[in-house]
Amino acid sequence: MYFPQEPQHPEDERIVISGRSDIDFWCRRFSISPFTLFQLVKTVGNDARQIGEFLHKNEGERLDKIGEPMKSISIL
Repeated sequence: MYFPQEPQHPEDERIVISGRSDIDFWCRRFSISPFTLFQLVKTVGNDARQIGEFLHKNEGERLDKIGEPMKSISIL
């Protein structure tokens, strides 16, 4: 059975992919697929904190105008 190793610099919080074990670690940490990981690194950057914030952003907390919450509209 294959067990992924911890990345070489876990305290850095920068996503550095040097092998399959790094890919498995970050995919397991964020609960995403390798394809999604590469797309996020490409678009958001390689900062693990920023990717985590991007993945867990609450859509209901966006602001329509400064200081006013955006209204959620659902169509049934």
